[in-house]
Amino acid sequence: MTSFVSSSTVELARGRSYDLTIVARKRVTLELDPEMALLLRERALNAGVTEGEIVEQALRAFELRSLVGRVRRRSDVDEDGVSGLVAEELRAVRAERL
Repeated sequence: MTSFVSSSTVELARGRSYDLTIVARKRVTLELDPEMALLLRERALNAGVTEGEIVEQALRAFELRSLVGRVRRRSDVDEDGVSGLVAEELRAVRAERL
């Protein structure tokens, strides 16, 4: 996984960082199967991020897959075309964040 550190990111101990542009966070409680909870903890430790960041990444990936599915259903564009459109949209969203 590629990590990006901007000037609005503070480096913390153990290779972790905190993005200062994230103003509001909402605490949630999840109940997971013990195997999934262990997998979450292991993935977070291996990636050097929090468990919450792993959950956010998973949700974003799920949303991306959903977006691709919706575009495919509404269009006659082939898979490569859909991937290109999604990549273009992601670049636009990321550019807005900068």
